[in-house]
Amino acid sequence: MTEQQINQIEYLYFKKPSYGSQIIQAIAMQDQETLRELSAPSLLDLMDDISNQAEANGLTPEILESILSHQW
Repeated sequence: MTEQQINQIEYLYFKKPSYGSQIIQAIAMQDQETLRELSAPSLLDLMDDISNQAEANGLTPEILESILSHQW
């Protein structure tokens, strides 16, 4: 949040008490979205992790190519 947003929230919270619950809900929703963004790994991060685990378990690009090209 920017300082301007915080000042607006503070103003509304203290000058317009009837908005209190709406302000708290809006802040809670923003915080949940921020937490979700911070905690959700990106697709590239997930793919890197999977690749690293596969390599650690002995899967080489050659083995992977052999598996993928096999006719079942």
